[in-house]
Amino acid sequence: MYSDTIIQKCLNRCTSVEFIITEKCQNACKYCYRVKKHQLSNKTLLDPKDLEIYISNMFDMFGSRFFDNIEIELFGGDPLLDYHHFYEVLQVLCSKIDKCRRILIPSNTRLLQDLTCQDIKELFLSATNKDIEVCISFSVDIIDDKQRKLSKIGQMLDYDVDYNFDKVLRCLSEAGVVYGFHPMLDFDNIDKWFHQFKFYFDRKMYPYLLEVRHPLTLEQALRATEELVVIRKYVEHKISNKEVPEYVTRILNTISASRVPRGLGCSAHTSLCVNIEGNIPFCHRLMDPPWICGSVLSKRINISKFAHFKMVYDHRNHINCAVCPVRMFCSGQCVGASYEYWGDPWSPIDSICDYTRLKIYTFINYFADWSDMTKCMSNQQRQQLHQQVMSTFGENNLKILHQNIDVRLSKILQGEKSNNV
Repeated sequence: MYSDTIIQKCLNRCTSVEFIITEKCQNACKYCYRVKKHQLSNKTLLDPKDLEIYISNMFDMFGSRFFDNIEIELFGGDPLLDYHHFYEVLQVLCSKIDKCRRILIPSNTRLLQDLTCQDIKELFLSATNKDIEVCISFSVDIIDDKQRKLSKIGQMLDYDVDYNFDKVLRCLSEAGVVYGFHPMLDFDNIDKWFHQFKFYFDRKMYPYLLEVRHPLTLEQALRATEELVVIRKYVEHKISNKEVPEYVTRILNTISASRVPRGLGCSAHTSLCVNIEGNIPFCHRLMDPPWICGSVLSKRINISKFAHFKMVYDHRNHINCAVCPVRMFCSGQCVGASYEYWGDPWSPIDSICDYTRLKIYTFINYFADWSDMTKCMSNQQRQQLHQQVMSTFGENNLKILHQNIDVRLSKILQGEKSNNV
């Protein structure tokens, strides 16, 4: 009974369930962590019959109302790897679960470009015969050819390198499928960030922004900060001209002034991840044996690990973070990336800490909401932040950063005036 109470308290925080339905992907994106995870299982696809068992066992383990108002995410690899498999997965979900909020599919959507509009409509609407919203989240990067290289399985499935974005978007719109965008801001392609963002934003598609959060150089930190300030200023320009609504700023998370109360900047505390084998890992990135805390196949939970993974850990309590001046405004790092870098998921990567301090320091000077958010900083903390940023990046580099921002904004806004004329 005591352990059941602890499990329920952990689950009270969960707003989503992630089912990993394949570890394979058609793309071979350089930045993607999943490449390292593609061989953990000997299965290419999650058998829909196994998914039925997992869901049934989860009702037994967590209660008959566990899925009420829960968002289900279908992860990979790429979940849209095979048409018939995905159709069957949707059928299982919608026949076994009555009251989830929505089904979210983060995908490169390569499968969809080979389908007719009618095929796409049948895939998403015929399989979901209940009142469940199905959403596609584009994880494809339209601008950067390097990030669209085919993997071995993508080549084996005979996919084209070129991606027909307009066709896919038109068919999704005709089918009435809700879609969003999640372009990956890769530190190796910083010079494309603004153009990649603008591609979506000018089409009234407001993407979820997130840097890849891999180790980076000082030069990359300066360039990334410049790019994000320019993106945010571009958004403000569009808002001031009443071309986009004011709320847009709040959803562009990496450039919006916000605090993260859940102890992690990711969804590991608030999402329950289930892999192909039915294991429950810390998250969809920390999936190796030490980070498995239970199984929905055997219906067993390691209560100590489960409670720690879902409730206890808070990045702000790490020794490096406890003395950091922006401790309360940092969303924290990706524990999976830290694990791959250090072999320790809890120790932050130094270069990302330097970048985070630079970004916050710069955004405070440029944007009122960031300045307001950090008013609670003491004078000592502000001085400490100033000294750390100056010591790491140098006064001359910071001057160049501001000059570059001014020049970039002038050119972009001048171009906007020319387009309007």
